[in-house]
Amino acid sequence: MSLEPQRQFLRQKSWARLFRLPGLLFLVGVMQACSFSTPAPTLVPTQPALTQLPAPTQSPLFNVITIPLGVDPQGPYQTSPYYIETGGGHSLLFTTDSKKLIYDGKEVYSGDLAGFGRDSMALSRNGLHYAYVLLAAEGGNFHDLFIDGVKVATAEYLAYPAVTDDGQHYFYTACFSASGFSGSCLFKDGQDIFVHPDGILDLSISRNGDVYLASLRNFDGNNNFVESLVLNGTEIYKGHELGNGKFLSPNGEHYAYISLDENNLQHLVVDGVDQRSSDALILQQVTDQGSVCAWDSARSQVVINAKEIPSSQEGIQCALTDDASHYVINDNGWTLDGQPIQFPGVSPNDWIRLVEWTGQAWNVYRLVK
Repeated sequence: MSLEPQRQFLRQKSWARLFRLPGLLFLVGVMQACSFSTPAPTLVPTQPALTQLPAPTQSPLFNVITIPLGVDPQGPYQTSPYYIETGGGHSLLFTTDSKKLIYDGKEVYSGDLAGFGRDSMALSRNGLHYAYVLLAAEGGNFHDLFIDGVKVATAEYLAYPAVTDDGQHYFYTACFSASGFSGSCLFKDGQDIFVHPDGILDLSISRNGDVYLASLRNFDGNNNFVESLVLNGTEIYKGHELGNGKFLSPNGEHYAYISLDENNLQHLVVDGVDQRSSDALILQQVTDQGSVCAWDSARSQVVINAKEIPSSQEGIQCALTDDASHYVINDNGWTLDGQPIQFPGVSPNDWIRLVEWTGQAWNVYRLVK
């Protein structure tokens, strides 16, 4: 849903995605495994979680949301001691030391999650609803899914939760396939809607949940890893591992990703159309109107649709309005439409995780210890 720091765009090593769990020969097929999912009754309409928001610093253009982590936001760390999701002026934070799940500055759960990071927690795009996954009382590999603190589903190998902006629909992966991979089924509101025996790697949904984009694990005839993308179950890409960004627009009407060809040349693909190729591309955003922002580090350029803006060779952050008429870039200092800016109450050394356009102003998420 949002622009991540550059280090989070580093490509995952293929061997990490090929991991198989031991002792699989006796396990049943995908559809049998799917039957273990136990959805809760349909969620009744709820109001957003009632918590006290951190007071943002106001300016005509920028709302600075300061999020205390309890640890240094920049590290360096071999393994990050925290994971955070942000959106709509809200935040969901989990730290491994305290084992506390914090929503908008308020503790909503204390203890271990079923996993760490995106596979065990999520925030709706507007930030009004949150999801997390815990180990279930049934033991084994059963996990419980909670939405706004209410348990809504139990399933084996449940992971990768997602929740819509109204809090009424939820997604997750589950199941264990005969080929030996967990996360081979995709569920919406407790009903399986898609099955892929080699496993679902990650998931994005639109605001209302009508559209999903899922990354899938595959293997070729030589048992080499092959990644594919499906949009509502329809394959839109299959080939080399996708690195450096794949996004679904918040309204679900547009998608973009960075592909890799046989010559190791990277391609920016938007709605199925190859728009740019380079030796090193990092995708950062696709908007509701299909505008994209990417960093072409090989050419030292920030690319906003067809516009090319010179940049340094350091880590770049970029955020757009929906029509790309305005843009914010961090290139050794923040600029708005090419002009230097100073966020209110923010020092040059502060860690800005994300800047997002709300339709009326920019939300600036500032992480502090």
